[in-house]
Amino acid sequence: MTPIHVLILDESAEDALLLQSELQRAGYVPSAVVVRTEAEFVKHLNPAVDAIFADVETPEFSAERAFDRVQEGAFDIPFIVVHGPGSEPASAELVERGAAAYVAKDHLDGLGIVVNRALADRENRRAQMLTARELALSEQRFRRMFEVSLDVILMIDAADGTVLDANPAATIALGYPLADLIGGSWSRLFNKRYPPYANDVRSAAAGGGTVVLTHRFRHANGRFVPMDLTAILLEPGDETRSGRLLVTLRDISERLRADMQREEAQHLRGQFERERLLNDQRQQFLNFAVHEFKNPLSAIRSSNAMLQEYGERMTELTRQRHYQTIEAEVQRMLELINDMLTLGKLNAGVAAIDLQPLDLEATIRSVLEEMQGIHSDQTFTLTIQPDVYMMNADAKMIWQALFNLLSNAARYSPDHLTILVDLRHEDDSIILTITDQGIGVPPQDLPMLFDPFKRGSNVGSIAGTGLGLSIVKQSVELHGGTIGVQSELGVGTTFRIRLPAAMAR
Repeated sequence: MTPIHVLILDESAEDALLLQSELQRAGYVPSAVVVRTEAEFVKHLNPAVDAIFADVETPEFSAERAFDRVQEGAFDIPFIVVHGPGSEPASAELVERGAAAYVAKDHLDGLGIVVNRALADRENRRAQMLTARELALSEQRFRRMFEVSLDVILMIDAADGTVLDANPAATIALGYPLADLIGGSWSRLFNKRYPPYANDVRSAAAGGGTVVLTHRFRHANGRFVPMDLTAILLEPGDETRSGRLLVTLRDISERLRADMQREEAQHLRGQFERERLLNDQRQQFLNFAVHEFKNPLSAIRSSNAMLQEYGERMTELTRQRHYQTIEAEVQRMLELINDMLTLGKLNAGVAAIDLQPLDLEATIRSVLEEMQGIHSDQTFTLTIQPDVYMMNADAKMIWQALFNLLSNAARYSPDHLTILVDLRHEDDSIILTITDQGIGVPPQDLPMLFDPFKRGSNVGSIAGTGLGLSIVKQSVELHGGTIGVQSELGVGTTFRIRLPAAMAR
């Protein structure tokens, strides 16, 4: 049962009770106020009333006058006229003026249907009014945001690109008066020399997609302003009108300027860091040079003094040993100087690289042949996957890098232990692996192993400059390759080089 609050205008108490009875039969629980005069009617007329029943034949206060009072008060209350025989025309006239319906006193069995329909119509009206009110508020809010937005907002005809509306920010950002902008084509804003073009953006957005891009838009003074654009389909078109696009533009000049300043600051920080590292390397070089040149010079000076003081009394064998010492120390100093010169050129980016077709297999065999002559107590084993190992390379640089790696492998390995060299193809790369069974590198030293002047903390008295691996790494990278290292203390070290092959297998 549904509660219903009704106002009944009727002189007949019996008729009023009959109406309430029919409402009950139709599934309602009526709460009724019965009135006869205008004063009583006005007193009880309020928005809480769900329906009004008025007898068209009431002489003191007519149904017509009651309907007028309802309209004057702008009450949305279903007004149902009740008539007797001969009063139907007057009832129909009220319905034409806006009353909800009329019913005959002798046919009240359909009252429930009439009331149901009237109440449903009122709910529909209220829903429509609420929707209209919300739409108006939404449009008002949109218009307020449209007017005060710092971003440019344009309403565009999806069919031909005509600017239908524009907010004040468009004048500030683009320099066009609104009267000049509205009604013109938005294509005038685009830089016609570079994509995307106005028609392409409009078509993409009109297709239902959201378009987001950055473009340089034309200012009224002819310059171009970098802006972020967002375009969406606000209203689809139909047979009577074109669709509308909502386009926003945001000036990103300040953002780009800030990005440039940030990049410049990063560049300056990078330069400063490079200068700092260079100064550190210079200091390392001075410390290294003082230390590394002092020992061979002392040995040369000592052997020379011995030869000058006691040379005539020495045996030929003793004299030869001093000459060999001098020769060996001079050679050590020359190698050190060459390594430092090479590393200096590589670090400065001025090392000349002469790329020519190179047979890497032949180069490795040549280096191994020389190494075997120098380290006769070591065994070098070469394993080659059958293939062609051609690459574009600087022959001297690659030869020196291989020599340094193999020399290190021999220097840090006990005599009579095998050094393995493996050459193979992987995809379009040449893979060279050199594995020794030497002392290995402590784990904490591995990350710095390729830095200049860095050596393993366990090398002890084994001779070395700490420059060779840095030269090897930079030489490999100059050829577009990579080098990695794995090591275990007391087990050995493996270097793995990947170089680009010059031709397919």
